[in-house]
Amino acid sequence: MKCLLPIVLFLAAPAVLAQDLTIPPRPEPARFVNDYANMLSASDEGALEQKLLDFDEQSSTQIVIVTIETLAGHPIEEYSIELAETWGIGQRGLDNGVLLLMAKNEREVRIEVGYGLEGAIPDAIARRIIADSLVPNFRRGDFFAGFDRATDELIALSRGEFTAEELFPERRANPQDVAAGRTIIYTFTLFLLTFTILLGRKLGASGTLYVLGTIALVILSDLWTEYDYWPDRQGSSFFLRLILIPLVLFAIGWSRLIQLRIRRTRFDALQREVSPEHWKRLKLLYDTEQVEQSRRSLFQEASVLDSSQGKPVIDLRAKTRAIHENPRKHFRRRNEADLIEAREKLEKAAIFDDECFLATERDRYQEKLAEDISYFERRSLVDLEPADRKRLDDSVAAFTLILEDPAAMLGLNEPLVREKVKKWMQAIERKFGRYKGSYTSASIKKTKASFMEKHAAALKQADAARALYLLYTGSLLALEASPGKFLVKIVRRSSSSYRSTGSSFRSSSSFSSSSSSFRSSSFGGGSFGGGGASGRW
Repeated sequence: MKCLLPIVLFLAAPAVLAQDLTIPPRPEPARFVNDYANMLSASDEGALEQKLLDFDEQSSTQIVIVTIETLAGHPIEEYSIELAETWGIGQRGLDNGVLLLMAKNEREVRIEVGYGLEGAIPDAIARRIIADSLVPNFRRGDFFAGFDRATDELIALSRGEFTAEELFPERRANPQDVAAGRTIIYTFTLFLLTFTILLGRKLGASGTLYVLGTIALVILSDLWTEYDYWPDRQGSSFFLRLILIPLVLFAIGWSRLIQLRIRRTRFDALQREVSPEHWKRLKLLYDTEQVEQSRRSLFQEASVLDSSQGKPVIDLRAKTRAIHENPRKHFRRRNEADLIEAREKLEKAAIFDDECFLATERDRYQEKLAEDISYFERRSLVDLEPADRKRLDDSVAAFTLILEDPAAMLGLNEPLVREKVKKWMQAIERKFGRYKGSYTSASIKKTKASFMEKHAAALKQADAARALYLLYTGSLLALEASPGKFLVKIVRRSSSSYRSTGSSFRSSSSFSSSSSSFRSSSFGGGSFGGGGASGRW
């Protein structure tokens, strides 16, 4: 019994898979356009429906368009056959149905052809219709144009108005185009050979082999083109050569030029990295003599190199960068270095230029910083006494606190802070009006209301000036600097954007309002056997 269990499970597997394959119910009365994925407008859907209904009445051949949200992991070939057979598209006995299926999430499309039309619409032609008519339009988001053109071609083939060869003639080369193409090729060849020879002369002896190799490549490419191409063949082969030859030659020539340019750029960068200008900051923070001695040593190593020496230049640059990235490992740090770095940070943050802080405190701390830097410059490289070490640590700590909380250390110019916030809030409508059209109305309204609430709350606090200052710097000025942190940007969707749907399989609401004007029809039970083609966009 245990031996039979795997066989039973194997035989039952197709039935299980078939149960998982969810096919929408056949529409009653029959509709030729079933837009379950909501990819078409009401007018577009109606136009396609009318065209396919008229064709059904005139010829009894049924072409049905179905769009779905997802294949749920099933191959589109399996899904399309199951749907076509379940709905019975086409007439029984004639098997003259065509299903045009599109899966939105997987971005796949298939043309499923009934047994009776496989001679008129062979698989190769179905692939051409997908590649030429459906995919280009779908990629542009114009789903109606894709379906409209594809159904026109399917109708023409089904009626026998055109053969597949007449509708999709092979592209033949015009002899005049061939002559023009040859002229272009050989003109490019002459130009590129001249370019290659000049480049080889510039490279000197090292470029001789490169020049000979490129000339040989040009000759072989031209011989290949002439031998393999004749005017009675398709023109795509010839014009591929037309593109390929210049592309190969330019790739070879410019790759060499780029290589030379990269080497020159690295060499120039090395010259800058060993120049005195590049070492100024290290001299400011570390023992000047040690820094200059190291720079001179590197400069002497660089002076014997040139741009052709790739690896020595790279190695010397790496050595120079290692010194700049970790100077403490190579040089003695000056005692005033921490204070100098604190001054640079304060200047970058414009703390001492901010009128929101008391001018007297700003001036006092600026004078103290200058005095401390001057004091420790005179003791740059000596071992500090305990008293001097404490003074240095206290000074660095004080200026670090200024960076962290300048309002507490320097005090606030309360009248100025209140006036700045008051003016900003008075102009709140104008300030937020600038963001209309770029950010959503809901986020603008919500952020404006939040700012007004914060402003009212700040006025009620015991330390209102500090609360207003935090509102001014943390919200008002921050909004003007980076509105995207507070507001939601409007996403302008192109015509190719998908519209959301509420259900995978439902009658299209846009079609229901106009479908009553069309005549009803029914599917007759046609059979399908896998003829057709699939594609992706």
